[in-house]
Amino acid sequence: MRALIPVIGLVLLGACVADADDEMPQQAELYSVLYYADWCPSCKVLDPALDRAKNSADLNNAPVLFVRLDLTNKKTKAQAALLANALGIGEHLAANDGKTGYAVLIDPETKAAKGTLNKSMSDEAIAMAIKAGIAF
Repeated sequence: MRALIPVIGLVLLGACVADADDEMPQQAELYSVLYYADWCPSCKVLDPALDRAKNSADLNNAPVLFVRLDLTNKKTKAQAALLANALGIGEHLAANDGKTGYAVLIDPETKAAKGTLNKSMSDEAIAMAIKAGIAF
């Protein structure tokens, strides 16, 4: 049970953060799910590119929930599974089969994949793909 508390808190924090001026938190219109591992060379390229894209295109204020599912080891894989299941995207993680170094854009309502991000994309292309997934 102790292991669930940080995961549940992370989900609630990520899904419900609002500015002090906001009356209601925004609902996510898109999940950006990064399949990550510390040992993955592609992750070391994509992760900072995703951060740069978020900052340059002001996506931190967009209705996007950015999620990193860490598949580095057994412990982080178990935590990733808990988080994916809490978001209702456990099937995506199961279908992933342990692959890392890419992100999937997922519709929170239908759970359908709307696009994929990879290390060969520029920061601008990443931002454009995310914007295309939401009513920006």
